[in-house]
Amino acid sequence: MSGASQRLGETVSFGWVQCSEGAVASTLTRRAGHTVNDGVLISNVTTKAPYRKRGIATAMTLRAAHDGFAPGATYAYLFSSPAALSAYERIGFRELEAWRTWTV
Repeated sequence: MSGASQRLGETVSFGWVQCSEGAVASTLTRRAGHTVNDGVLISNVTTKAPYRKRGIATAMTLRAAHDGFAPGATYAYLFSSPAALSAYERIGFRELEAWRTWTV
């Protein structure tokens, strides 16, 4: 897993890219400073279809949460698609709200 960071005002974003077989398999962003009551936001978690069901996004999500706790975050939060909700629940996340999304 490779990481990069960039300071954006008071927010520091950390991105991870997991490569497999010479291709980008999965990506994730963790934002420090983009917090609600000491929480850390994990976003943009995605895995290309051929690489799903291998635990890549799970490992990246756990690493991002762990790295967010080190400087003092007390919880991690994210927004999930219905398809990924059970994967997040398996690693300890729980649903707090359900949102509807529309597109045009």
